[in-house]
Amino acid sequence: MQKSFPHQLFVLFFLLFAVAANAQHDLSLCSQKICLSPPLPPYFLPIDTSSISDGERSSNYKIPFDTIRFNPTLGTQAFDVVICIDGVINNNQIHLADRYVDSLVTRLQTVAHYNPRFKYFNVYRVAKLSNDEGAAWGYAGDTVVDNRYGSRFNAFGLPRLIIPEKYDTLFADADEFVPQHDLVLNLCYDKKYGGSGWSLYDGRKVASFTIDEQTGWHLGDEVACHEMQHIMPFAGHGSLGDEYEDTLACPIYDTLPIAYLTSPNFTGDTINDRKWEHFMTQPGVGFYPNAGICPGNYRPATTCAMHQVYDMPPFCPVCREHSTAYFDSIINPVYNVSSSPVSFVGNYTFSVRVDTPSVNTFRYQWLLDDTVVASTIDSFTIDFSLLNHSSNHILKFVCTDTDSHIIDTTLRRPWITQWNLLTQDSALGFSVLDENSFSISPNPAKNEVTVQSSLLIKTISICNVLGEVVLENETVNDYLIHSSVSSLIDGIYIVIVVTNNNMIFTRKLVVSF
Repeated sequence: MQKSFPHQLFVLFFLLFAVAANAQHDLSLCSQKICLSPPLPPYFLPIDTSSISDGERSSNYKIPFDTIRFNPTLGTQAFDVVICIDGVINNNQIHLADRYVDSLVTRLQTVAHYNPRFKYFNVYRVAKLSNDEGAAWGYAGDTVVDNRYGSRFNAFGLPRLIIPEKYDTLFADADEFVPQHDLVLNLCYDKKYGGSGWSLYDGRKVASFTIDEQTGWHLGDEVACHEMQHIMPFAGHGSLGDEYEDTLACPIYDTLPIAYLTSPNFTGDTINDRKWEHFMTQPGVGFYPNAGICPGNYRPATTCAMHQVYDMPPFCPVCREHSTAYFDSIINPVYNVSSSPVSFVGNYTFSVRVDTPSVNTFRYQWLLDDTVVASTIDSFTIDFSLLNHSSNHILKFVCTDTDSHIIDTTLRRPWITQWNLLTQDSALGFSVLDENSFSISPNPAKNEVTVQSSLLIKTISICNVLGEVVLENETVNDYLIHSSVSSLIDGIYIVIVVTNNNMIFTRKLVVSF
């Protein structure tokens, strides 16, 4: 039974009280973390509308759904962002809101660590009409605005904090048009300044922002960039926290001390080498006392886009590392993978295609039975007459991201493609399963995953990022398999399924407790 919003609010405050009263904080409360909109700028500037005044894509815009940008090579292997618009009451307002969507897409491309990967962004817009324009004021309903997603300012008494109340409607609209979405943004058609990054009890997350014309800064784009970071949690690594000083917001964060433990860039820790040790050799990176959202807390650099949005500075190195690793955990740039030959005689060329970032940090290796046999190339030819036919072999293509933003090498994502070479019985062959023939859920997983195939499953193997098999089941013979992953540590794994007719498919699995 769906709980009412007042009931959810009561439960949230009850949890906040319980956390504050208990010195042993429950890590499961991370999903209730409040991520606040940045403070207003210290002064106002004239509105700069150069990027939005005449920037409509065309008069032939689409209602209620539009694809803003799409990578046809990767399809849904890319990073799928859905922007849902709240508080529009006619089609003309949807058209005007689309100008702000275009402005945001342009702004995202200027973020330093997004830029080389922006080709992996699929961006979609959903716009269904509301009965009333804009957002309400007051989390308890001080004013009533009948908008589609229930967007309200002054949540928890903080004027700039805007949160959508009708989550089920919001995510149903996103699911209707983009069921594979990775990120949901709520753009409220309201001229006041505001934003939030908000997590629900069930793990769903949404970042909210406004068109923001009244401040004179048009900070909606910057707020969106900031809030997106709050809802992009990397497996086992938490999500980024607010860094600005704020006497109004401090009491809220003080009731959520767990936030200090789970945010990669935000801490109450006073031991300098405990959290950002691997960054200490970089100039300008270290502990800065009294720089967090409340006095006595710390952040890893003097300036960061998580600290302020006006005159938006770059994200700090810790934030860039987190975001880059997160993108790598979502996308899969490897496509056009060749199938295995039906017989293992003569020469055969195995090949893949990789959609590389504009600043190419990807490195390739080919491994035959875990021995590197080639590098830097996307195809490799095997002469089967030179292989030992007394046993089978495994060929792997490993693409690794060496982006310099990722200092901690354990966070680097390899994309692994594997072929089983059944040279011991050359009558058997392998090919790659169609994308729709195989599914795995939930993903990320905590305790158990369910593997489903349109063909009978013969074996299931789970490999770590080094290609080592950590779990294996060779006596399956079913279409639907439940497999425990409770023995695995947090991280990224590759699930390899072999069917009864010797077809193979691989899929990334994130394990996160």
